Amino acid sequence: MGSSSNLKLYVIIFVIVLIVVIICAGLASGGGSETHKSLTCKVCGRTFEAGDPGGNFRSIVTTNMCKQCYKNFEYAMKATGRW
Repeated sequence: MGSSSNLKLYVIIFVIVLIVVIICAGLASGGGSETHKSLTCKVCGRTFEAGDPGGNFRSIVTTNMCKQCYKNFEYAMKATGRW
């Protein structure tokens, strides 16, 4: 075995250890996903709980705005010809 093959072995072992560390860190932080019980609209400041029937929580996740604020934003963008 030459030093080149030893180096390859060390690199492979290092990569495997690194992957295990990353996976363990992800599991320790809750599986890598953010879990929020409530979110606040960045525009109007209203707070919505996860799973609200109006879908505002999901809207804040995707747009940082509740559904009404996003509708107002869409309307303004279309009215000014920017959309």
